[in-house]
Amino acid sequence: MSDSLETEFQAAAVTALNNLSKSLPNTTKIDIYSFFKQATKGDVTGARPRIISSSIARAMMYDGWKKLEGMSKEDSKQKYIDLIESLQ
Repeated sequence: MSDSLETEFQAAAVTALNNLSKSLPNTTKIDIYSFFKQATKGDVTGARPRIISSSIARAMMYDGWKKLEGMSKEDSKQKYIDLIESLQ
């Protein structure tokens, strides 16, 4: 992995944390979460959370991350960077 990709990824993470609107659509928030998790952890592990009223968001986050299964960390970092840049 190139140092510049890692540097861009870290900068995008800071931007996401500090500068993006908190009122983004939930689907966009899930995409941000999913690309970040795939880029930092790799494929999702564990069982999908059961859907009850208090865990719907967790199940949606799991599903978003699961869709990225098999995507490399490098590709996930680039997609994360591209998404954050498109939201600024």
